[in-house]
Amino acid sequence: MALLLQAGGALADPPEPPPVVTVAEAEQRHFAPVLWVAGTVIPRLDARVAAEVAGRLVEVAEVGTRVRKGELLARLDDRDYRLLRQEAIAMVSQLQAQLRFASQEVSRLEKLARQNNAARNRLDEVLSERDRIAGELKAARVRLQLRQLQLEKSAIAAPFDGVVTERSRSPGEWVDSGDPVVRLVDPERLEVTASVPQSALGFLREGLRLTVADERGETRARVRALVPVGDERSRLYELRLLLEGTAWRAGHVVRVAVPLKAPELVLMVPRDALVLRQEGTWVYRIDHEGRAERVPVEPGAGEGDWIAVSGALEAGDRVVVTGNERLRPGQEVRVQEPVSP
Repeated sequence: MALLLQAGGALADPPEPPPVVTVAEAEQRHFAPVLWVAGTVIPRLDARVAAEVAGRLVEVAEVGTRVRKGELLARLDDRDYRLLRQEAIAMVSQLQAQLRFASQEVSRLEKLARQNNAARNRLDEVLSERDRIAGELKAARVRLQLRQLQLEKSAIAAPFDGVVTERSRSPGEWVDSGDPVVRLVDPERLEVTASVPQSALGFLREGLRLTVADERGETRARVRALVPVGDERSRLYELRLLLEGTAWRAGHVVRVAVPLKAPELVLMVPRDALVLRQEGTWVYRIDHEGRAERVPVEPGAGEGDWIAVSGALEAGDRVVVTGNERLRPGQEVRVQEPVSP
């Protein structure tokens, strides 16, 4: 009989080992509820470069061409402008010769004027003629500068470093002053544009850093400007944020977290610490004996992987983050490692 009891005892199931869980400490954080609004990555420099003089295009940069500031984007047939400049140069030379002659006449007549009245009368005429020629020469020099400027503008240069993304005109076409020729975009200097509601205006300011995210990740961007005039139809205001060090390109669709209240100190836990059931929501807190204690909480707004909660929980309490789905109140657990915030 004793042997049978000993054999029966040997067949009894060993005690179940405590479940392994990971924990994180509840934290007091400054937090403001946010509204996620749609945004778009755009280039800060995006120009439709236009012709400044009229003429026939003989050269236009191809789409995709990278240029530095000052490099050629397009060129007009400049033969007319070269001829006009030569004409202006000839006019300046002619008037310079006339002015020299008139000045010499003035000098000669000034000597004669001391001896007779006739010379004095002629001197007055020559002085007037000299002044007239001097005025015409001044105007001719201005026209020469204008012709030189027109000639220079027949070569359309890049106003900044960028990439040609669109050609509005092709070689052989005639353009007038103001007609767009190419679209130039700087793909390196980017920002985000988004529309925000009036309720968020009081919590936005230049220099504030906001979270910008897409389906693959998120970054922080600094508010560059908040346009103070709202759209009459949508009643929304445009927000601009500077992007730095991101792989996103112009046209990329993102979301922007816009604060709706001033930051306040709240208690936060990782989202994974919440156990959601039909009868309520709770977290499991690990007590000093290493046992799970169920604490009912009321979840609030969240930010990233963390969420605000209210309940009988304090900053520094260790809450179960993984392994909490099958825990029972009072169950002993084995803590693996805390989760970094």
